[in-house]
Formats: sequence, C-alpha cells, structure tokens
Amino acid sequence: MKNKTKDELLEIIKDQEETINKLNDDVDYWINEANEFEEQLEKANTELEDATCGIKDIDNFIWKLKVNNLYTSQVKDFLNYYLKYYND
Repeated sequence: MKNKTKDELLEIIKDQEETINKLNDDVDYWINEANEFEEQLEKANTELEDATCGIKDIDNFIWKLKVNNLYTSQVKDFLNYYLKYYND
C-alpha cells in the first residue's frame, strides 16, 4: 500500500468536502419540498373544512332541499330545533 502525498490527501479532502456540500444541498432541497408539500396540505385541509363546515346560508340550503324534494316536515322540525339551539 502506497503512502499518499500531501497533494493527493488534499485532493481527497477537497472531493469529500464537495460531496458533503452536495449532500447538504440535497437535504436543503428536500426540506424545502417537504415544507411546500405541508403548506399545500394545510391549504387543502382548510379548503375542505370550509367546504364541509356548517350551513353558510340556511335559506339557500332549504331552497335546495325543496328543489330536490328533500324538504319534509321532519327536516323542517329538525332545522327549527337546530337553529334554535345554534342561536342560543
């Protein structure tokens, strides 16, 4: 086994430093990707919650029920109780 010269060792060290820098750049890239993905996921969750949370316009909701022949006396009673509870 041949002993390496100082210049050869410096070249090896330089190559290793370049490899470490490249790996650090890769880590930074994937951290940024993960952060962007997390932001997109949070935005999608917020949009989903907004789309499914509560009744925004009760009159429009009742109208849609009536149009689709889904508005019954039981639904009417339920909505009255719901509104009474919700507004208390």
